[in-house]
Amino acid sequence: MNGVKLYVFVSGFFWVSLMVPIAEENVDCNNILEQYQRAERYMAAKNHYSTEYTAVAMLQRVYEQCKNDSPDRATMAQVVYTLGKSRWGGQGVSRDRAIACKLFKEVLEDYSDVNENDIIPWTQYFVGDCARNAFGEERNWTKAVSYYQKIIDNPQVINPNVRAWAQARVADAYREGDGIEQNDAKSVQLFTAILDNDQNITAKPVVAWAKYWIADAYEHGKAVALDREKARTMFADIVNSYLSEDPIAVEYAQQRLDAMNLKDGASAQSSN
Repeated sequence: MNGVKLYVFVSGFFWVSLMVPIAEENVDCNNILEQYQRAERYMAAKNHYSTEYTAVAMLQRVYEQCKNDSPDRATMAQVVYTLGKSRWGGQGVSRDRAIACKLFKEVLEDYSDVNENDIIPWTQYFVGDCARNAFGEERNWTKAVSYYQKIIDNPQVINPNVRAWAQARVADAYREGDGIEQNDAKSVQLFTAILDNDQNITAKPVVAWAKYWIADAYEHGKAVALDREKARTMFADIVNSYLSEDPIAVEYAQQRLDAMNLKDGASAQSSN
């Protein structure tokens, strides 16, 4: 059956012109970059689940046939990483974070010298989350923090988004004392570093949560001078600025504002 292609419809209309190949039966392991780029185009289309399914099927075939035979290690690292992300988010395939974690660990074990498109720090971040959330392994806070810290400590990591998410994870660990000694000052320091780099960060949910926890610190005087008005201003800014980016952060910030207003109102009544 050489040359046979499998097809999937990417539209509800049965037009042959809208059919795209899932993958060729035999992959040229000496030229996997072309297959990877085609899969990326299908994944980026985001106009139908079938295009995502097509992309994942293509990458899976490359992985199965060429994992040990392709001389193009940089592209194979991208293939394994993208399959991991697809499993993580359920993009074009059923979500299974245990399988995703296995793939991410494979990237670190077999391709640690490859860092196309910042896949190594992003993979370290996901492997940290695997340990943090007990996906495919026992929960291990210390292990999780160690992976996030690798990203923070690496001066070659220039992607502001992955650095910010790693900083937020370690800041949370210091705030709660998970896998590391509880330390409000270090937590605030890391969250502040995220806000200081706000203009370069496109992942705005991490900025919203950094602002939330710094506001919490000001409200309760944790490692900063107590300043309820500053806390109120920061909570209000989250409510007014981040609804489309992170509605959950907005909901939590609004609850904190409501609680502060209720407390201040009760205090005012008792003083009269």
